[in-house]
Amino acid sequence: MQTQKKSFITKFKEKLENDLKNKPLHKVLDPSEFAVPNGLAEKIAETLKKEHFKTTQLRKIFSMIKLLGERNKKKVTSEGKAIIYELYVLMAYANGRENMGKKLLPDDFYELLKVLLKAVEKSEDHRDFKTLESFITAIVAYSKHLEKNRR
Repeated sequence: MQTQKKSFITKFKEKLENDLKNKPLHKVLDPSEFAVPNGLAEKIAETLKKEHFKTTQLRKIFSMIKLLGERNKKKVTSEGKAIIYELYVLMAYANGRENMGKKLLPDDFYELLKVLLKAVEKSEDHRDFKTLESFITAIVAYSKHLEKNRR
């Protein structure tokens, strides 16, 4: 039986899950590690590019996360948690759909997003949400950068 090589995103998700057992998201994800060139966000964007992931799906998720931020200035509220639940559904739908044989939301990225949302969902600390928002913003930015440079 042949084992499939794990993607960068899957390896990162596994490390993140382990780190989140002892610390909140804002203590685990540091902008100095994800926002910089060649950092986590750019590497994730590169992996998504290789998987032919369309930035349209990423922007849909990003817009809902921005909405979450607008509704939760000080702490994650019940209204914010409802948006998180909507995100789970949107992501599951995108993960289940295919276009030309490729999932609209690749499995590895879907699993990573679920871990990130779970960390925010179980937290009352607004800093965890801000970390998620900054992380997704960085992935969107690097994805757009790579898309533009691909042409």
